[in-house]
Amino acid sequence: SIVQHAEAMLRVVRRRSGNAEVDAAMAAGDSIAAGGGVQEALRLYDRAAESLPTWAGVSARKCELFAAEKRHVDCVAACGEALELDEADVISRVQFGQCLKDAKATSSALQVLLQVKEQYPTMPSLKALDEWIVREQQRAE
Repeated sequence: SIVQHAEAMLRVVRRRSGNAEVDAAMAAGDSIAAGGGVQEALRLYDRAAESLPTWAGVSARKCELFAAEKRHVDCVAACGEALELDEADVISRVQFGQCLKDAKATSSALQVLLQVKEQYPTMPSLKALDEWIVREQQRAE
């Protein structure tokens, strides 16, 4: 669908910093992280952040990595940083809500995810959370 295509294109665009060296460091970090080298990947991401401290992409990538590693508190912090740098980053906002949920901060997670759902009701990455959102809304009432 067009919405799925738009979300996929957004994921591509947010991975680009506009700086070839930073993009290369981030790609190297991604590759190392995929092989299990989380600490080395984080070092590369941090080096990229030193070069472009106002680019939200570094924090967004750390947010994704921490989520994959089930490091929920770190994920919440990294997603929060990404959103401070780019409040329009809806993908990090969904991940932020997911990490809050996984960290058992249910009320905050529900608030974040409902805000996203209100703005982007057909967003594909929210589909997996729909059941949880409805269940928690019913509990809150």
